[in-house]
Amino acid sequence: MDNDPLKTAIDLIHSGQSQSAQIILQSILQADAHNIPAWFWYVESCSTVEQRLKILEACSICNPDNSQVKSVLDVLRKQQARPGGISKTETKPLDDESRHTGKNVVSTGIAQAHQKPVAVEPKDERNQRVQRPVKKSRNTGVLALWLIAGVFVVFFALLAVYLIYSIPADPTSHRFTQPIEYYLYVPKAYEPSRPWPLFIGIHGSGGTGLDCWNLWQPYAEREGFILLCPTMPDEGGGWLQTDGETYTWAAISQVTGQYNIKPRYFLAGFSAGAAFVQGFCLDYPGSVQAVAVLSAGYFVPPSRLSGGIPFLIMIGNLDNPDSINGSQQFAQDLANSGHEVNYQLLPWVGHAVTNKTKQLTIDFYRAVNK
Repeated sequence: MDNDPLKTAIDLIHSGQSQSAQIILQSILQADAHNIPAWFWYVESCSTVEQRLKILEACSICNPDNSQVKSVLDVLRKQQARPGGISKTETKPLDDESRHTGKNVVSTGIAQAHQKPVAVEPKDERNQRVQRPVKKSRNTGVLALWLIAGVFVVFFALLAVYLIYSIPADPTSHRFTQPIEYYLYVPKAYEPSRPWPLFIGIHGSGGTGLDCWNLWQPYAEREGFILLCPTMPDEGGGWLQTDGETYTWAAISQVTGQYNIKPRYFLAGFSAGAAFVQGFCLDYPGSVQAVAVLSAGYFVPPSRLSGGIPFLIMIGNLDNPDSINGSQQFAQDLANSGHEVNYQLLPWVGHAVTNKTKQLTIDFYRAVNK
């Protein structure tokens, strides 16, 4: 039995099972984005020129120095731009040799990409005007050097600010163990004369509140919200909805007893936590302002009783295909139930929270807190 995933994907493509092959190829590329043969076979599995171009563009981003990828991508773009675009007859399957080398994925494209340039006859030098170099003043050169130095100073200053605000604060003094374990961050600008928004982060299976602290704490000071990250019970790889709600409410009750908090909370959950925040929203709609569902694998049927609470649903296109299909159906069901839905399928993202995921969540938080 052949245990080579790439060979398995190639055999599936040859047998007409391109979608099954793509699932295997996605796993290969998620583990190694520099596997050029896998990228080219992924291109081969696509049925339209637009899809092939999209895959090659993603490959070029991950492999910016690969001349072969650049050449093929450049030729395909030129062919698409000409009248009539690219016909399917201009591409053909790989030969046996190409199974392991990844060559000749788009035969016409690579052939053209490697053609020698047409020689150009030299012009008559007698007809060419001689242009004399223009001397630049010393002052201009000095000014250019100062401008370059200024650009570098600004760049590094902005980089320093970004790093300072991107690194979460030391959680040691922000960890509480009673009545449950939770992490709490209160902005320095907090003052009790007005109610403050509460952002609740729920971790995935096997995690703790510290995971959510690391995700969201760098934004709390800047965005002006109180951050609560409870640690959920995790026996047997997960937790029951009722147990999770008991833990969450225990932490909420303690925090709202100490600080002036708005009556409706913003919830963001990842993986198992993403399924939990759905159930929490349906069980306590009057206490939820908005919900961010990040990479959920399970979806709770929505209800009109939840009052049209806004939902952000995000999942990577390299996540479990069943989860992707479920997220799309869930978004449609929410919309049919009167909810405002923002659905995002993130390209080249697996089962993870990326910088893009965090930024879109914070953008969503800002939108519902205008």
